[in-house]
Amino acid sequence: MTPARWLVIAVLAGPLAVNPFGASPGIAEAKNALFMHLALGLAVWTVTNLWLRAFVGAAWLSFLVNGMHGFIFMGLLAVVCWALIYQAATTLDDAGWRRIRLAILAAATFQVAYMGAQYLYLDPIFKPIDATRWQNPGLPLNPLGWFSNSSDLALFFGLALPAVGAIHPVLAGLLAAAVLALRSTAGLACVVIWGLWMAGRAGWKWVTGAGIGLLVLAGAYLIWVDPPTHEWRPIVWRSALSVIETRPIVGYGMNALDNTVVISSPVGRWNFLQNEWLQLALETGGLGLGVVVAYTGRLLWRMASAWERLGELVPAILILLAVSLFSIPFRIGPVALLAALYLGRAERLLRS
Repeated sequence: MTPARWLVIAVLAGPLAVNPFGASPGIAEAKNALFMHLALGLAVWTVTNLWLRAFVGAAWLSFLVNGMHGFIFMGLLAVVCWALIYQAATTLDDAGWRRIRLAILAAATFQVAYMGAQYLYLDPIFKPIDATRWQNPGLPLNPLGWFSNSSDLALFFGLALPAVGAIHPVLAGLLAAAVLALRSTAGLACVVIWGLWMAGRAGWKWVTGAGIGLLVLAGAYLIWVDPPTHEWRPIVWRSALSVIETRPIVGYGMNALDNTVVISSPVGRWNFLQNEWLQLALETGGLGLGVVVAYTGRLLWRMASAWERLGELVPAILILLAVSLFSIPFRIGPVALLAALYLGRAERLLRS
């Protein structure tokens, strides 16, 4: 369907719109719903990647089937915005991508500098963090920059490593030190994957291969075979699987957790699953998850013969794949932004 046809439909159907959120049942009271959906349709049509269109379609179907709640619509809107950023990244030439690298470096540098200000009790905005530390000198200081927790910040830094390393390895090394200082499992995984990639680029390919093998075996052992007593993820995942089985095709809609779905387990109640794939299955069902799996498989297949051309995009994509197994990188706004840029840039290089 061409943009002109979308506009024709918008003009004809706009006055017939009704409110999808259940706030008012009367047709005359709200004329915004169809207008918004047609505008989103027009936006998605500008995305050339058919897999992204298909995923948005799955998310849309889940929205319609699950009662068209406002919180689901907000999640759908976020998916569309991510797709548009991805599409914009596919249009970047080499000069444009160099500017993106510098922007990533600047954003990461600001966060590191702000962490330093928090260490020195010079934080002018998030004063409660400092005040708590001053009132309780025995408490450890936990600088977070402008993030809500250290794991999210470490994941942002970790995913920024490939782009920063492409500017200069020393800068990436300093950023890796900041990641390790945050003591995050996800951040540690990012540093290890980036380090193994750098070893391979330096000619130590046996180190890279052996390191990746050990990393996979260690992760599988710790998570599934002998999880420590404080490891709650497998317990939450099993609880989530029992919920997914109740609506396996279309899921419960974006943002369903803690709104229409409650995940209760022996270790508490959770509004996130710390596994991107399980969360997709719960929200968009087998349809959405199947599209993402197919997209990922095709991407890896195409990458296999284009590693040198992709450069720093390879460790970035490997980081995303690894941390998505035990974290939720696409639910953290700044991290999801970097993911859209890396993946969109990869599509441009792979089709050139």
